[in-house]
Amino acid sequence: MFNRIYSSIAAIRAHLRAGSADDVTNIVIVHSGATCSGKTTLAKLLHRVLPNSVIIHQDDFAPPEEQIPLHPTHNIPDWDTPATAIDHPRLAAFLATLKRTGVVPPHHSHDHLNPVPPLEERDKLGEREREWRGVFEGLKGEGKGEEVVWGLVDGFLLYWDPTVVANLDIRILLRVPRAELERRREERRGYHTAEGSFWVDPPGYFAQIVYPAYLVAHEPLFENGDTENGKLIAVDAHPASQPGQPAPHPEEPTASESGAQPVDGTPGARPVESGTGARPVAGLILVEPLRETMAGAVDRVCRILVDAVQNR
Repeated sequence: MFNRIYSSIAAIRAHLRAGSADDVTNIVIVHSGATCSGKTTLAKLLHRVLPNSVIIHQDDFAPPEEQIPLHPTHNIPDWDTPATAIDHPRLAAFLATLKRTGVVPPHHSHDHLNPVPPLEERDKLGEREREWRGVFEGLKGEGKGEEVVWGLVDGFLLYWDPTVVANLDIRILLRVPRAELERRREERRGYHTAEGSFWVDPPGYFAQIVYPAYLVAHEPLFENGDTENGKLIAVDAHPASQPGQPAPHPEEPTASESGAQPVDGTPGARPVESGTGARPVAGLILVEPLRETMAGAVDRVCRILVDAVQNR
């Protein structure tokens, strides 16, 4: 596991060196995973300890409610199919601007209407919140006079579109067993939409639409497509990219490619249909909050962030 973490840190360092301004480092940290896996909780905990940080929710980039298609089999609104659930080009342009300027472009957010559940005692940061905040307040590029701006992005489809992925510096994937995801989803009353309506899952929505869509978007990240217990497929480090000019990673196809696209030479990789955007992701860090607690996940991510900034 530690070899995977340190290879991810090396990838992060290379990516950060490729195109930050001399006096400001804009770092985009992403937390992706299935519905109810703890993405927003992790983002909000990191927001407490990271000065100059802002949270961006992928849900704010969903198409207007009237553009959500009906599922072809179940004939109900499908908010989860990867290709249509998010306006990926708009999100990519937003992140490119954030990376280039360190300023969050104007956008409408309705996240305050969808609060996260209370933390269990084992997941609370306690005194570590103050300690980590002190570490990051004193960081500032280790004497280089740099200001670090942290963009914390949470969402359920952040590794689907290559132009989005190219703007993500530190890439985290949360994994929670299916049974627990379903239990949490069923406990939720519903979701507020950007248009002000309140969405309540129809019976069977998780099993018929939510989880199958999650598998489509995430099976290609794991050896043998095993999202429950499999290892992440190892991929080379981030390629260098210019701020504001994201480019598809070498392991990801361009939109012009056609036919099934296996990931050549990668053990356990599965063929993926062209145009899906689902590909193994470089530098991806797997977090399993039920095994290590959310507080433990914050500690691990913070160590990675400190190392990446100190050694860029």
